Amino acid sequence: MVGGNKSDDCSEVGFMKEEVEKTGSSETLPLARNKRLVIKELAEETLVYDLDRDKAHCLNQTAGQIWQLCDGKKSAGDIAREMEARTGAPVAEAIVMHGIQQLSEARLIESGAPSANGAGKISRRELIRKAGLVAVIALPAVTSIVAPTPVEAGASCAVKSCSLESPPGQPDPQCPPGLHCDGFCCVP
Repeated sequence: MVGGNKSDDCSEVGFMKEEVEKTGSSETLPLARNKRLVIKELAEETLVYDLDRDKAHCLNQTAGQIWQLCDGKKSAGDIAREMEARTGAPVAEAIVMHGIQQLSEARLIESGAPSANGAGKISRRELIRKAGLVAVIALPAVTSIVAPTPVEAGASCAVKSCSLESPPGQPDPQCPPGLHCDGFCCVP
């Protein structure tokens, strides 16, 4: 934890402080989404494909570790301490909270996520300045792209050209299923 007060760290990255009456705690307990995702873990990153949104996400090693530790039972502080134990390097709670913010924006967190209004959201530059970080652990990074649907992917002359033998608008043996020939290209 950087700066002393746990609640100050929460407000710096725009975290919604949920009241949990059973425990008396005001900390959020983020839960990673795991349904309708295709996950491939590589040496330095984790690739996640969201089947519901046709989006592909690349999590760097730090973001991947944070996401794996979001089990709905650990706070950002707990996750930071576990990451410290795993890596042997200091991990500020603000870094974990920044990672959870990014994962939430990518819709990879089910609950215990930061506030949707973005109030108090902190930039990576500001995070480094406030935390006074040394480059011991990489800042979490989530990179996302929208993947084309199968029909969109097939609707390109670069993917498949059709013959002029079939009349326009009619199925062509050279076009993938669901596409027809417009006279030059296979299109939806």
